[in-house]
Amino acid sequence: MTNRTLSNFYAVLRRTVIGCPDLHVPENAWIQRMGDNVMIKCNETQETWYFSCQRSQWIGDIGNCSQS
Repeated sequence: MTNRTLSNFYAVLRRTVIGCPDLHVPENAWIQRMGDNVMIKCNETQETWYFSCQRSQWIGDIGNCSQS
């Protein structure tokens, strides 16, 4: 392989990220990630939210874990 061929070969390579980024966990909560699904649960109230990763975006709504 010549230097020019090797240079062209490396130029074709690229990096693609697949999936969703980590979610921000509310204060007083914990998170469990299972592949493309996430569960966030409050420590005190046991309120729970579920999310699924679709096309690199989390689908679901999150609240907060404040005791009111």
